[in-house]
Amino acid sequence: MARIVAARLERSGVRGIPTDALSDDPRLSQADFAALGLNSVDWMGLATEVEDAFGIELPDEVLLDPEHRSVAGWSEHVHHLIRPRTATVAEPERGIDDDARGKKGDPCE
Repeated sequence: MARIVAARLERSGVRGIPTDALSDDPRLSQADFAALGLNSVDWMGLATEVEDAFGIELPDEVLLDPEHRSVAGWSEHVHHLIRPRTATVAEPERGIDDDARGKKGDPCE
């Protein structure tokens, strides 16, 4: 995310904010894109780049809410959207008798 934002900043004429600073410096990573020097047209272009790069669609509230409109905010949402959505199956509980016999408590028995 920081790399994409740094490239957008550079194309928009904002210089001097390195990629590492956008990810490592909390003051910069949590700064609203407007505070970094991007305008609403830049945000929308940035959103398109992020969506294309990660194969996701950012929700409107993430695009428009200043609380989310930052490297850290968008990173959090992108991570949430691309995280594998695998169903987890709970392991069967092991009973005392199963432990004594060395069984794992097969629920089919």
